[in-house]
Amino acid sequence: MKRTMVLGLGALAIVILGACYDPDGLQDDREAAQLEVFEDRFEAAADATPDEPVDPDATPDPNDPSSAIVQELPVADYYLAACSACHGVNREGGVGLPLAPDNLTEPDDFYADTIINGRTGTVMAAYGGGAVLTDDEVAALVTWMKNTEP
Repeated sequence: MKRTMVLGLGALAIVILGACYDPDGLQDDREAAQLEVFEDRFEAAADATPDEPVDPDATPDPNDPSSAIVQELPVADYYLAACSACHGVNREGGVGLPLAPDNLTEPDDFYADTIINGRTGTVMAAYGGGAVLTDDEVAALVTWMKNTEP
């Protein structure tokens, strides 16, 4: 029996692992472990209450890419909600390519274009199939991925 797992984080809802999975038919122990990490991380994130609410009008620190806000979430939380199902919780890759700084050797515009337009011939849809981001949000996400270790 297949099951679709949908977990919400803030105003975002995502489908883990793209569409659905067969919990009795996982390919190997790595897939099972990865699925368990996804379940645990997203359940914890969905249940978490921030100490201080995110102020969408707050000005991020230009010297700290992790202070950026994307879709009213801290950039790392946005990544977990919108990108990690394909690119891995720790940006190690999976269905999508790894997104750790050492792997991101192209200019920022390449990654911004990939986020905005998707990548033909791959499963990467425009905006990862999620909400449309502003140019500033895309730039913040690219800067965070290229400059912040997982």
